[in-house]
Amino acid sequence: MTPPAGPPTEASSAAILSPTHPAFTPVQTRPAVWTSGTSTATGPDFLTTLHLHHLGPRGIQYLTKLFNLFLAKANIPAIWKSARCSYNSCISSPCPVLAGVPQGSVIFNSYFLDFPQSAPLITSYADDFTAAVGAVQIANASAVLSSHSLHVAAWACRKGLSVSIPKSHTTLFTSGTHQLQKDPHVSWEGSDLPLCRTLKILGVTFNPHFTFLPCIAAICQRACPCLNILKSLAGTSWEQQKETLLVTFKALIKSLITYAAPVWFPNASPLAISKLQTT
Repeated sequence: MTPPAGPPTEASSAAILSPTHPAFTPVQTRPAVWTSGTSTATGPDFLTTLHLHHLGPRGIQYLTKLFNLFLAKANIPAIWKSARCSYNSCISSPCPVLAGVPQGSVIFNSYFLDFPQSAPLITSYADDFTAAVGAVQIANASAVLSSHSLHVAAWACRKGLSVSIPKSHTTLFTSGTHQLQKDPHVSWEGSDLPLCRTLKILGVTFNPHFTFLPCIAAICQRACPCLNILKSLAGTSWEQQKETLLVTFKALIKSLITYAAPVWFPNASPLAISKLQTT
């Protein structure tokens, strides 16, 4: 498993599964289950996170006991750290996931989300945490975030976690072009966090002016090889059936272009849209 990131935070499995860590309670487990998302990806037992959303009080109590048992034993079951691929109703054999949080895992993600329940953070996406603040003056926003980082550092220390500085950065969103090169200078334990002008959250790339040009450029770069595959299929005499082309388009291209489209499309600049249309 990948140690949790916050903002982003990292720790070893031994630190997370510490027998001295305070036991979880059903009050923590319930919101952790609800914030684990609505993914339809199944675990090895073919259950999804949607099934956990329907757990009653007894189910939540049992799940809490399960989490506390693994916490006390300092051990996560191997089945929680395995993944399988599914395509056209064919499922591969389980393979161990040596790094990263298994995205298809159901209970494991809920187990991890028990940890950031008490974190002084604004937003969390699985194992990524984001703190944001708006202000007229950049210096005011920087002061708030720098003060906020002290609370995050104290929380990470209490939880036995450590902060990954290479994975931590600041991004300045502004409508003023003259502020594009400015660094907010948000400090973390006396040092400024690096400035990143293209922030990526859940696969969507944000740039300072919210034109989404880098995001659409990345989509086009990934879609071009898939379009070449579709063109090759359309140019053959044995695989140019409409159904085959349609399935290939939906699986390889449509999923790329429409991913998070309600987020970036309404705000994308005309230049970015034209680049997408001519790909």
